Amino acid sequence: MTAPIYVTICVLASSIVILAVVLAGLRAAVARADLDDARRATTLRTGAALLVLWYAAALAFSIMGAFRGSPRAPTIEFGIVVPIAVGVVLIWRSDTARRLVAAVPQGWLVGV
Repeated sequence: MTAPIYVTICVLASSIVILAVVLAGLRAAVARADLDDARRATTLRTGAALLVLWYAAALAFSIMGAFRGSPRAPTIEFGIVVPIAVGVVLIWRSDTARRLVAAVPQGWLVGV
């Protein structure tokens, strides 16, 4: 069974809007963080590239059917566990990531 085309369009459009909002939040966090100008620009460009590539990879995997249910081992957990694990490692290992998280208002973090 496939979903109607309008559902696919709504999901893709809302995903792109969410990506844009997250990028705007990243820009605000970088502006508030205690970083010099060169580091801010590098952090914003790197973060934006990683978010867009992550979205493209998730979209490609979903188009290939990687997240569909099947009798073999479930794969949807990778879409949940891997981003959390990557975030934990980044916060643990990167001073810049810690500064960005510290610069984000708590209400935004709770919303995520």
